[in-house]
Amino acid sequence: MELNEEFNKLSNRIDNFKEKVKGERATINTFILPFIRLLGYDDANPTEVKYEFTADFGIKQGEKVDLAILKDDKVIMLIECKDWRVDISKKDVSQLYRACRTSCEKVKVRLNFVK
Repeated sequence: MELNEEFNKLSNRIDNFKEKVKGERATINTFILPFIRLLGYDDANPTEVKYEFTADFGIKQGEKVDLAILKDDKVIMLIECKDWRVDISKKDVSQLYRACRTSCEKVKVRLNFVK
């Protein structure tokens, strides 16, 4: 199956299941992990996907981001998740921005909100 077809299939899955998915963990398991797998990453391989990634920045120590995608031991993508029904706050965006700036080399920060 072509990648475009796979993305459409995942999109339909989200539409079909979203009313039954409650909570951040369920959102990650049902929507985010299939997307990561679709991109070709193994979410069970800690050299590719790290859960609860720590992104320290200055005096802000121990801040966690839900998922980090790695390639050659370098962070290439950070994913912060919330229950799909929750609006993301400015605090959440700020945390993710700081994490990207400290953890990703030559990062281009792109914030995508999926609802």
